[in-house]
Amino acid sequence: VGPRSQLGEHLRNCVYGSDVDKKTPDDVIVLQKDRGAVFGVLICSSKRRPGVYVYNVLPGSVAEGALRIGDRILQVNEINLKECSPEHASLVISKLVGEVKFKVERVAASIHSSIKTIQLVKEPHEVFGMKVLGGVGSKNGHRPVHVADIRPGGVVDRCCDIQRGDIILSINGISLLGKTYDEALEVLENMARRSSVTMVLGGYGPGSMPSTSFLCL
Repeated sequence: VGPRSQLGEHLRNCVYGSDVDKKTPDDVIVLQKDRGAVFGVLICSSKRRPGVYVYNVLPGSVAEGALRIGDRILQVNEINLKECSPEHASLVISKLVGEVKFKVERVAASIHSSIKTIQLVKEPHEVFGMKVLGGVGSKNGHRPVHVADIRPGGVVDRCCDIQRGDIILSINGISLLGKTYDEALEVLENMARRSSVTMVLGGYGPGSMPSTSFLCL
């Protein structure tokens, strides 16, 4: 099964809720977060059920191996999140430091993630040709930095694996998760001066980001 097929299955299960109804008993996950750090989790809403769900977990983050894709976050440190939006959950969780307890509702079925690593090579006369939006505190909301537009004829356009809506997780090993738009732009400006760039992205497939909320913790 290719990354795009896996992603389509993931979005159907996590966002539209086809597998969210198949539950196992609630679990309590304890994570440790330092001040100024991030959990490394992308959360989303569901069009079928209220609440907040784990869309993806960044490799190497404190949440890797603890929180799972598809988990519904019910409670954090005795704070009830069962009926809240991703925006509210993000505001609550981002302020927490030290030992943080997540009470989650687990799905029984396995939901596939789609994280892809792309190597881009640029000739001196070429441009990467990519516009991004998002970032912590951006005018578009507290959403992950993502590909907003692709310039025809650029290096990114030539790479069929990068599409509008893809979340940019890292560039040349520098994580963009939890960064503001200006901080992400600085990383992208450094990228433009290089002839070879490695990007790690979380893909959505064709089209722009879905209307449902996707936020980073």
